[in-house]
Amino acid sequence: MIKLIGFIITVAIISFFYLPAQTATAQAGSIKINEFAAVTSGKTPDLDWIELYNESTEIVPLDGWELRDSIETSPKNLSGCIAPRSFRKFDFSNRLNNSGDKIRLFDDKSNLIDSIVYFTDEIPTHQSGQSTGRNQDGSGDWEVLTNPTPTTSACTSTTDTAINSSLKVSLSEVYPNPEKGREEWVEIYNPGSTKFDLTNWKLTDAANHAKALSGEVGGKSYKVFRYPSGWLNNSGDTLNLTNPTGKLVEKYSFGPMDKGLSFAKDAGNKWRVTTSPTPGKPNTITGQISNAMQENSISTQPDGDTLTASGLDPAVDYLGETFTLSDSTDQPIPRGKGKVAGVSEQKDTKDSLTTLLIAAGFAFLGTAVVWPFLEKKKRL
Repeated sequence: MIKLIGFIITVAIISFFYLPAQTATAQAGSIKINEFAAVTSGKTPDLDWIELYNESTEIVPLDGWELRDSIETSPKNLSGCIAPRSFRKFDFSNRLNNSGDKIRLFDDKSNLIDSIVYFTDEIPTHQSGQSTGRNQDGSGDWEVLTNPTPTTSACTSTTDTAINSSLKVSLSEVYPNPEKGREEWVEIYNPGSTKFDLTNWKLTDAANHAKALSGEVGGKSYKVFRYPSGWLNNSGDTLNLTNPTGKLVEKYSFGPMDKGLSFAKDAGNKWRVTTSPTPGKPNTITGQISNAMQENSISTQPDGDTLTASGLDPAVDYLGETFTLSDSTDQPIPRGKGKVAGVSEQKDTKDSLTTLLIAAGFAFLGTAVVWPFLEKKKRL
């Protein structure tokens, strides 16, 4: 009996330390190395590259993640996010050896998420102009692809800080991949009724490259800050807005963007891709909305009604931004609670901890109650 009680206590303690770690890494473990090209010139435009695939049904932020080959130094720093059942391609410069090498993926806590050694029996070699990839995506066997399929899917993160009317100013629109001869720009919006001084406010990217803001933005107005092309990564980046004390006011992580398009907030204050950038003016959302983005950009009007493409009043004003759609045949966006990536894992971890602590408590209590009787019986 004593041994049984000891066993129960041991299991409870081991579970306490082990299960939460397993739950916390479940989402990160859904990201797989899916395709790569190593036999290249290694120089622009023929760079080595690696494609990742997200097996899960949730957006996974990639800020702080790294890709490494067999060498520990000079990792490839990742940013942005990867949409559900979607892909992200990252250039890897002149890093992958033609004769064979390692490809390793680490999360923002330096946990090894996926690793392969290529040009082995399981992962065959390819020639210039080809690639090696999985068939099927994420979990299939590796094979040579004579027609490489590096893919980057659109992604906007739902884990970023949501802006609200209590903030003095907010991010409103981002133009990260300008057409030739044009500049990148970031638009700031002031929802208040009086002008606001932006002196000593800053914008920073995922690499912590800072851009100082200046001047004033009028009440219910916009101010655009333009920068030479190349500051924000075309393959995805993170934009941070900080106040003069250095406190983070708003953060927005985004994925790759085609030239000439922008990320803009809609009437429900959700980030969307638009084919009609409007620097310095109310945002207009036009163009085809991808399924991945539609599923993860559930928005409601201020009165709680479901936001639909065909039934939305273009004149509706939410924090000063109007919302229009060019295609009246677009389907309504379904109502939902807007599940945030990572929240369910944290909740599950908390529930597991609570359950385990209760179980451990009962085990110790049982031991304290039964032990004297067992000792007495042993002496008799």
